[in-house]
Amino acid sequence: MPESSVFRLAGWGAFAGVVLMVLFFVALAAAPTSGVSEVLAVVGVGALTPAFYGLYRAHRHESVGWSRLGLVAWVPAAALDIASLLSPGNIGLFALDNLVFAVPFLVFGGLALRSAPMPRALGWVALVTGAAYLLAGVATVAGSQVGGMIGGLGGLVFMLIWFAWLSRLFLTGRFAGLQEGSVSRR
Repeated sequence: MPESSVFRLAGWGAFAGVVLMVLFFVALAAAPTSGVSEVLAVVGVGALTPAFYGLYRAHRHESVGWSRLGLVAWVPAAALDIASLLSPGNIGLFALDNLVFAVPFLVFGGLALRSAPMPRALGWVALVTGAAYLLAGVATVAGSQVGGMIGGLGGLVFMLIWFAWLSRLFLTGRFAGLQEGSVSRR
């Protein structure tokens, strides 16, 4: 698949993920027992998968190992997130979900800080997202459900910002011209 098609798909995936996450909260507030919010959450997590593949493709020339780790880490993170959303009372699953969900954001945030084509601020937003989810997981393990919920909410807010920004970058075609050996900011 050509790079331009990969990044366009990644951009639409990120955009769909943002829209579906917002609709998830609207559905949860309007009809919490209808099951609509759960369907939106599962579809939303699935929609984000092309965005993570796009990030892998955007960063693989700079660091194959780290970009592969970020992509591979998304698989259990997505599965745990879906399981946690479908089991809202399971505190242990919520903690594990947050700890694992942090990993792809931390990896791709760190890669973005080193990448010349990526805005540095985008890397910082991803790192803050990952740190918030990590904090949520640690707080929950430590017995602070309030701390876990605050960390998770913070992660969600920054994740929405990150995916909205990422969708814009991918859809403008900015990454379509990435070539092997692209410049790194080391």
